[in-house]
Amino acid sequence: MTRHAIPLAARPTHRRALWPVVLLGVLAGSALLLLWWFDPRQLDVPLCGFHAMTGFYCPGCGAVRATHELLHGRVLSAFSYNALWIVSLPVVLYTVASEMRYLVGSRRLPGDLLRKRWFLLAAVSIAMLFGLLRNVPCYPWTLLAPPG
Repeated sequence: MTRHAIPLAARPTHRRALWPVVLLGVLAGSALLLLWWFDPRQLDVPLCGFHAMTGFYCPGCGAVRATHELLHGRVLSAFSYNALWIVSLPVVLYTVASEMRYLVGSRRLPGDLLRKRWFLLAAVSIAMLFGLLRNVPCYPWTLLAPPG
């Protein structure tokens, strides 16, 4: 049994989708530059609405500060703010690159996990477990909560 593939030249391209990709790239680059320049710990606003309202840490709490630390090369400090974000960052970047590649008219990168149901269920389950454990007020789970 053979599979018939559509030749690359015969497939329709998504060249019109190139400008949103470029715009998103410029916006993301600008946001990272601002995040590198300004320390989010020095801002006078709460960084997480969920934490400000409930006092509990969500799975994303500390991700902005962790990214700031990572941009400055302080990996261990970044882990202390949000270990889940740092561990999942390579998968997030790979998925974004795969989607951007698809939007400009090519194929997705191999191993497209975003389209796998088991991966999405595992990611949500891990995020929920991380969110629960970082709010347990005893050692070693207190290590998962962002500092101060």
